[in-house]
Amino acid sequence: MHIKYCGIQTIEDFQLAKAGLADYVGFIFYSKSKRYVTPEKVQVMNCSGFEMKKVGVFVNGAPSEVLETAVKADLQVIQCHGNESPEELIFYKNVGYEVWKALPHGPQTLQAMERYKGVVDGYVIDSKVKEQFGGTGVAFDWNFVPAYTNTARSYSKKCFIAGGITESNIDSLMYYHPDGIDLSSGIESDGKKDQQKIKRIERKILHDIQSSR
Repeated sequence: MHIKYCGIQTIEDFQLAKAGLADYVGFIFYSKSKRYVTPEKVQVMNCSGFEMKKVGVFVNGAPSEVLETAVKADLQVIQCHGNESPEELIFYKNVGYEVWKALPHGPQTLQAMERYKGVVDGYVIDSKVKEQFGGTGVAFDWNFVPAYTNTARSYSKKCFIAGGITESNIDSLMYYHPDGIDLSSGIESDGKKDQQKIKRIERKILHDIQSSR
């Protein structure tokens, strides 16, 4: 199962992620987010030389600006949270980036997954809260997780579940055997990544994986 720790803002956040089980670390390059960072700040973290892949989260960014940021921050994955078209996303894929599309849970999500299946490498399914583009800290109805996971598998794509995942409800999510989870506010205290919360949630993840074998 893939694990992504998102909303990394400081060297300390990155070090905690590096010490954990994360396959991916996410940086928010959306200026309206409270977890916004600049590519220059990511450069200072000196994140190179580690097995974790760096994911840049963007919302309706101009392709030229997204690519400039991706180069500066040495990203491996571009994750788009806005209203980007498949044609925009194939542009990033054609220049060598892994591309993920974040989609809000709702009646049209499966159709949207089909729309983007030819141009993305993965999906992030998140809650839809008013006009927010992810980062809500709100969980959606996880009864739908198998439908999203199976659809992504049929396309040979990754599928991350995001939104409101915490140590108190991770067992409920793991019941549905997601292929990937995307954690942010659930591993934070006072806006910073919390080592103890990370350890506790990782113990539960490992326990559930071992119990399912």
